[in-house]
Amino acid sequence: MYNLFCRKYKKLLNILPAPLTVGSIQLLIGSMYSMLLWGTKIRAAPQLTAEGRDKVTKVGFYHSAGQLLSMMSLGAGPVSFTHIVKALEPFFSAAVSVVVFGKRMKPQVYASLIPVVGGVSYACLKELSFSWLAFWSAMGSNLAFALRAVVSKSAMTPSTGENITSTNLFGLVTIYSFIISIPIFLLGEGRSFPGLWSSAIGGEG
Repeated sequence: MYNLFCRKYKKLLNILPAPLTVGSIQLLIGSMYSMLLWGTKIRAAPQLTAEGRDKVTKVGFYHSAGQLLSMMSLGAGPVSFTHIVKALEPFFSAAVSVVVFGKRMKPQVYASLIPVVGGVSYACLKELSFSWLAFWSAMGSNLAFALRAVVSKSAMTPSTGENITSTNLFGLVTIYSFIISIPIFLLGEGRSFPGLWSSAIGGEG
């Protein structure tokens, strides 16, 4: 299913080469969905404390960076190549836990990552349509999502607020991520987007 979505987004980016804008629109749709659930009281709305807002903002920054960099990677190279590099995300999570928080895992965990790193390296070398932009964007996305995963754990505490379930936290993070992405896509593609949109609408197919 995830692979299917990525291929759909790749087709969209081929027609509308604006990965920052498309990534931000994804975050907007997720934000609207979360607010709809809270507004209709299908799900109890979360209440953030001042400390909680700081935590969610930090997680939202990493989530926004990971989302936009993933879209940049998909736009710059083939979907298969992005998937290959994204397979390194567990390695980044393990490295971030050690470097940032000093938490070491069992040796068996690190040993299990060796074939993953080796396989990804070999696949990248054999990739005919190698793209440095796609590679570094995917690597940056791995780092951002690894930081998001680690920092998210600190947000799941009573000091963050009320009704802070994992689902509600993800909804809040998505909203903050969208807000953070607004100046990024405006600065990166704000001027070029009208022309890209006109070309996409006027194209065949």
